[in-house]
Amino acid sequence: MGLDLYSGSLSKFYAREYETPQARFAKENNLPHQTLYAEGGGPLDREKAKQAISVFLKNLSEYFVQSNGEFTSWDETKDLYLTEQLHEECFKALQVMCLSAYRKEDFVGAFDDAEKIDSFLSMKSREEYFESGHAVLECQLFVPGIHDQCTPADDGIGGRVIMTTTSNLRQILDMMNSKIWGNNAQPKKWFERGPVARGKVMEVKRGFLPWKKTVKEVDAVLPANPLMRNAEYAFGVFSTLLSFAEKHHLPIRQDS
Repeated sequence: MGLDLYSGSLSKFYAREYETPQARFAKENNLPHQTLYAEGGGPLDREKAKQAISVFLKNLSEYFVQSNGEFTSWDETKDLYLTEQLHEECFKALQVMCLSAYRKEDFVGAFDDAEKIDSFLSMKSREEYFESGHAVLECQLFVPGIHDQCTPADDGIGGRVIMTTTSNLRQILDMMNSKIWGNNAQPKKWFERGPVARGKVMEVKRGFLPWKKTVKEVDAVLPANPLMRNAEYAFGVFSTLLSFAEKHHLPIRQDS
């Protein structure tokens, strides 16, 4: 299962007028690709989406006033966007590191399969869920503003999401950097390195000419600590999208 993070106008997101990470990879490597949508999850008309988001922004502004938060709207006409794939395995690895840091448990490679990870995460208490950073990371919508709550909200097109602010996400990422990596996180490097690959992977070799390259299947080589490597990648993805959102004053939408 892939988790995509998107930063850009919400009307563009709901109209699906952007290139997914999967489609981008396929295009870059001359591979076939088709985007399939679940029933009822296809693209909306862009103009209808803009009208819906206009009402959503008005309601959002009123909510922040009532909850004593700070909110500033964004420009829905912007075509600028960024989207990256988070990967469920990497997302869970980051959650494990969050919970372990909160409990002040120091371990390396304690979880070597998905079942152990799921079991560990299922044992968290309500207090741990909110204070360790889990609640913020699992929000589906991050809007520009200052507010430290995660709250259910209308997504603007008839659905429901859990929402928080980009400043709250920044606070959680800074906390993780401090507690997990001793303020020595390297999000750009970790993001570019990518997630842990398993089984067969595609190896791309470029020739002397920029447009000449070969793609072949090879066996993936596992790192010493796959859990930490995947957590670092997830941290890099969140950091990359958040920096983009902060620079261009745009929301972030998490889509699965």
